[in-house]
Amino acid sequence: MEIYSLILIAITIVVLVFTIRELMKKNHKKSIIENKNIVVLESKTVKEGIQVDKLKEGSGPGAIAGKKVSVDYRAFLMDGTEVDSSYEKGEVFTFTMGRRQVIPGWEHGMIGMKVGEIRRFKIAPEHAYGEKGHTKVPPNATMIFEVTLLKMI
Repeated sequence: MEIYSLILIAITIVVLVFTIRELMKKNHKKSIIENKNIVVLESKTVKEGIQVDKLKEGSGPGAIAGKKVSVDYRAFLMDGTEVDSSYEKGEVFTFTMGRRQVIPGWEHGMIGMKVGEIRRFKIAPEHAYGEKGHTKVPPNATMIFEVTLLKMI
């Protein structure tokens, strides 16, 4: 009888984890790009063609080259069309800063970002996917990303 109780508890925990993740996805559906009530705490151009808005403060040391970071993100075209999302994929995105594992606009936009911080990047084509585009991204598209730094190693 004990083994059946333990199995039932384990199944319940798994179901709860998946349910919570789905609820988080649904609650995050209304993106920062659509929400007109978002307060921008700080806005700066970090490089010509890369605009960075801080939407939520983080804590701890800032991200620098060589640090491995894990983020949740959503990617949009300028018309608001979502073209990619870690939330939709159900997994966070992890990469090492400064190793050219992401588009240049991300590298510049992430510098100094702290764990828990949320930033919005507006990235010109030359710092994003350029003339070739990428999957759902047309050529020469300016991109909007909303990025939450979850962890830094």
